[in-house]
Amino acid sequence: MPELVTLITDFGLKDSYVGAMKGVLKTLAPDLEVIDISHEIPSQDVAAAAWVLNGAYPYFPDHTVHVVVVDPGVGTDRKGVAVDTNQGSFIGPDNGVFSGILSTHKGAKIVALENPKLMREKVSSTFHGRDIFAPAAAHLCLGTPLGDFGEGVADPVILEMWEVEEGQNELVGHVVHVDRFGNSLTNLSRDMLVKEGKELSQIRTGDHRFSSIRKTYGDTPSGEAAVLLGSNDMLEIAVTGGDASSRLGIKRGDKVLVRWE
Repeated sequence: MPELVTLITDFGLKDSYVGAMKGVLKTLAPDLEVIDISHEIPSQDVAAAAWVLNGAYPYFPDHTVHVVVVDPGVGTDRKGVAVDTNQGSFIGPDNGVFSGILSTHKGAKIVALENPKLMREKVSSTFHGRDIFAPAAAHLCLGTPLGDFGEGVADPVILEMWEVEEGQNELVGHVVHVDRFGNSLTNLSRDMLVKEGKELSQIRTGDHRFSSIRKTYGDTPSGEAAVLLGSNDMLEIAVTGGDASSRLGIKRGDKVLVRWE
């Protein structure tokens, strides 16, 4: 039974919002351990939340419940969902925050959070993190079956930039995040870049072309651009000692083309 919950929000720490969610979690399940991954997601930036979650969840125990509340559509008809995979469970709005999870875990079970018995008695139209998502996480940890929360969701929202188009000798992904160093990080993993019997011939974004993947930043002279596999095994574009996003004019959402011979 899960006993560990993580939190990702855009709430910051100046207000009571994070504390209120933790209070609900601990009231319903006093033995829970609650870990903060980040509360500094840029305000209402769903894509940034998706990236932060994708970079953190693989390093937690498989029984962890991850709660993500970056929710500009709170109170509208967007669904709240619970997602179950073999690498943890995920709770939050169905607005794209789970794009990376759903792209990796194709067979994930997804249900809508519809059962009022598994919410706080009074549900605010502006704070589902406290009134719906935190209670759902606690009840999931207490052993409530996934199916008790609501009906299955067949068409969850996945951000367009997380989609990968694959052809016989090429694939197209996207820059999904620019980190504080200006590195442009993509949704293309190491596994996607290995084609048996084929040799990588080109990686391109915009007017910038690369013919090989470097091992680390220091393999490229200072000030030069390169592509490499970052610490999370995802392809990234970097400028050694510089800022690839500014220097090369790369932004989140830009396409990245990979070709093989």
